[in-house]
Amino acid sequence: MLIAAGFTGELVGGGDHGIDGGSAADIGLDSPTPDRQRVEIGLKKDKPGIAPDVGQPPDVGQPPDAAGKTCPASKTVTLSQWQTAGWKAPSSGTAQKEFLLSKETYKHYQSLDLKFEMDVTTTQGDYNCFIEVRNRAVPKSWTHYWRYFAICNKNKNPKKLTWIIFATKNGYLTKSFVLKPKTTYKVHARFDAKAGSAFVTLTEKGGAATTITGPASSSIVPVGQGLKLLVGFDVKHPDYPTITPPWGWTFRDLKVVMTPGGPFGPEAPPCP
Repeated sequence: MLIAAGFTGELVGGGDHGIDGGSAADIGLDSPTPDRQRVEIGLKKDKPGIAPDVGQPPDVGQPPDAAGKTCPASKTVTLSQWQTAGWKAPSSGTAQKEFLLSKETYKHYQSLDLKFEMDVTTTQGDYNCFIEVRNRAVPKSWTHYWRYFAICNKNKNPKKLTWIIFATKNGYLTKSFVLKPKTTYKVHARFDAKAGSAFVTLTEKGGAATTITGPASSSIVPVGQGLKLLVGFDVKHPDYPTITPPWGWTFRDLKVVMTPGGPFGPEAPPCP
């Protein structure tokens, strides 16, 4: 179990949790479905599953083992969106924007730094999920992790900020937190594969900051259709009955920086 110094939040669940290929109970979501493979919450990196909302490319074969080698991506990735005018999510239905971060498949990044601001109008349902970093259309032959983190908020008692770090053991972390309607928050998330640590901080405008720190996998690597940033949530997904999109929220000043490097450990996907 890894708990960072000063962390007073709650670390729950065992195994390599994520949002595809496991049970909702693994990350604290209520679900009558015990089948670990049906409900897309709780990714086990040895059974990564396939995203149901995209077509599958032909199997390209597992990259060959390359013990001791490094294969960093060719350049730093920067993304800047909604600097002058924010994106206001619709008030119903799917409320999601998707950004391609990198298509340098099997090339590694050592860190991902994400910052943005959001205006919360209302909190609805059991959970609001509003950020995810993941690959799309992962080949069936890929047996390594392919999702990295998601940020959600549990709206019902007990109310908690939820920081899901995929592809790491004990990667579902929570901390008591009340996401206030009609409030602006600054969000800063960092996933550092080289250091093996990650954190998310929400700072209320004019108020206090809340931080959760946890482990990070030993690389960030695009596969399939590439590494994507998802802002918001797709309401059409049949296996997420307890999660509500951030309806009516406004997102602005979105910035992402991904730095090449790695991989940094034996669990990382191999170099091609």
